[in-house]
Amino acid sequence: ASFAFVIGSPSRLIHGSDSFGNTCGHKNDNMDELQLSGLDMTGKPYLFHLDQSNPQESIKICVKECPKTEMQNIADIYTFYTRTQSSLCRYDYNFTSTASFSLERQFSRNDQDMNRLSNAGPCPKLPVHPTKAILYRCIPEVAILQGQAFGHTVYEFISSYVPLKKVINDLINAYKEISLSVVVSIIFAFFSAFVIHFIAGIAS
Repeated sequence: ASFAFVIGSPSRLIHGSDSFGNTCGHKNDNMDELQLSGLDMTGKPYLFHLDQSNPQESIKICVKECPKTEMQNIADIYTFYTRTQSSLCRYDYNFTSTASFSLERQFSRNDQDMNRLSNAGPCPKLPVHPTKAILYRCIPEVAILQGQAFGHTVYEFISSYVPLKKVINDLINAYKEISLSVVVSIIFAFFSAFVIHFIAGIAS
């Protein structure tokens, strides 16, 4: 793991990467034959899923800001864009052309199209739920609340199972020693990786 950290790209784990190979929050190199790759994402550090109900299959994009309010139609998405300059649509979707039409006519047409959208975009499936930025990911608040409820259920389960509760208590009481061991192990792993990398450079 440490060797992969040294020669790999840990920023992809921190900021996440979109469906086109771009790492959010960074300048990116163009990837051959991959559409919309090689874009400058330094101003877009957050990862957003176009289909919040199916994140595994959804197109992922980098955004400047996570949406904090619910959006029911394309007009809400456009308003969010004009207010924050954060587009929730694919990079090849041009909001400028949207503004050049009559807004009512354009939004009406787009709302009909949006009802048929897949998880591939170009804009997010409606409605867009409010999100919070967690580890540079735009996580729907609904999912966070469900996670909190799940965590509470797990805690209740642990509390009701005495042997498991004792193990958890032992881990809590020994967290300082465990943390120190982990830190020492990480330092040693990084040192070993650098030594291997250095020796490999000399040998080659």
